[in-house]
Amino acid sequence: MDKSLRLGGSESILRLVMSRSVIKFSLAVAFVGGTIVNLISQGETIASGNELSLGKALLTYITLYFTATYLALTTRSSQ
Repeated sequence: MDKSLRLGGSESILRLVMSRSVIKFSLAVAFVGGTIVNLISQGETIASGNELSLGKALLTYITLYFTATYLALTTRSSQ
């Protein structure tokens, strides 16, 4: 396991991932960042009235959610 993810005490990674503060942070980052990235990558499609690629949109939000969760965990464990 990466040194930055080693946690002290009885805190488990699963407990941190499921904590209200990490979920709230990750959802906020995914919503704001995902919306911006989707507007950039699919803006022409939206503007022309064509159908949005739902798979690409969902993948963008999910990727940003997991990235933000990883960031929250590594930041918390290094404090």
